[in-house]
Formats: sequence, C-alpha cells, structure tokens
Amino acid sequence: MGTDNPAPNYTAKAVHFQTDRYEKNNLDGGSAGKVGIFSIWFKNTALTGGNNWLGEASGAGTDLLFSATNEFRVDIGPVDVRGLTVFTVDGLWHHVLTSWDLSVPEANYYRDGVDDKNIISIVDSTIDYTSIAWALGARAGLNSGNINADVAEYYFNTMDYLDFTVAGNRALFRTAEGKPAFLGTNGELPTGTSPLIYFNGDAATYNAGHNLGTGGDFAFEQGSVIDASSSPSD
Repeated sequence: MGTDNPAPNYTAKAVHFQTDRYEKNNLDGGSAGKVGIFSIWFKNTALTGGNNWLGEASGAGTDLLFSATNEFRVDIGPVDVRGLTVFTVDGLWHHVLTSWDLSVPEANYYRDGVDDKNIISIVDSTIDYTSIAWALGARAGLNSGNINADVAEYYFNTMDYLDFTVAGNRALFRTAEGKPAFLGTNGELPTGTSPLIYFNGDAATYNAGHNLGTGGDFAFEQGSVIDASSSPSD
C-alpha cells in the first residue's frame, strides 16, 4: 500500500443506473467478520429516499443506502452510521468512503474527502456476510429502492479495515485533486487483497454482471445500465 497513485492519468468509467438491479447469491468467499470498507462515486439524477446502493436479502440488515431523508446510511448488522449532510440532485459527482471495525468498535464516514459521520449506534459484534442474495442498484429480489444516478468505482470489502482518519488511507481511494484513485485491475491496491465486490467497467461490463472482485459474477435481473455521459475523473 502507499499514497502515490500508480496510475496518475487514470480515468474511471461510469454507468447510469435507473431501473436496474444485479444480484448474486452467496458471495464466493463471504464469511462472518467484524470489518468492512465501502467506496463509491456517484452523481444523482433523481432522489426518492430509501435508494439502495448495495443490500442483501437475508433479513440480517446489511444495506448501504440513502435514508428516507437522503442521508447516506451504513446499516450493517450492529452498525448504523449516517452522513450529517443530505444529498441532493446537484449535478455534481460525489464520493462516499466508509469503513468499520467492530472489535474497537469504530466507524468512519467521509463525504467528498470530509469527515461527515453521525454514529447512531455501533457495538462489538460479528456481521454475517453470508447472505442468501446481494443486490446492486435496488433491494434484493424487489423492484424497489432503485438508485437513479451515474455510478463509478463500486467497491465493497468485508475482509479488511482502513482507518480513514489517516489522510494517507483516504488517498488510496481519492487523489489530492478529488478524483478517483486507481484501485488496481481487481481493486487490490488499497489493502493488498481484492475485495469481494468491485465493479468499475463500462455498461457492457455491468450488464454482463462481471464482478472484478473475488465474490463472483452477478446475474442481471432487470433493466440495463447505459454508459454515463461524464466521469468523476473529468
């Protein structure tokens, strides 16, 4: 790991979600644990509250979503961390970077490189990541909670923790210019291991369900994303 971007001219590919959902039953290599990292870049094109960026269907309460009032929310087992600042349809690219370690317990939440966390609750416990179904873009098994946004660099790691109060760790995902850092071909650079979920391709890659992480490919369930008209690297 390091703070120097190995691909300084990296351009992130972005796609547009609207009525689209991709699912994967039982992520390959998923297991129970106490840590996690989530990073995503997005530009909202509509907001309805409750939009689901990543979620599972076991009933264990593992979701990364917008709340009903459009704060970003990490709702994963005993972790409930929300952003202090609400999101709007402002025509801008935003970056959410969050991590948690329940053995401490502690959590981090950064919006556009700035600490914006509101910890509702967090306790020392274990998170069951072995869900029956995971979904990108909407609630698992349902045509609801659909996100409506341009999206890039979909990263979810259930095996590692990085303390994002350390500027060098944030720089592994976000450059000094406020652009996406190159995470490696399979998302391996920030921690040295590929995460379970990493999508960073164009529309064809998403629509094929091709997950560059280790958790296995997703199945296309509804809709179809299209290439976005801009990138957070612009």
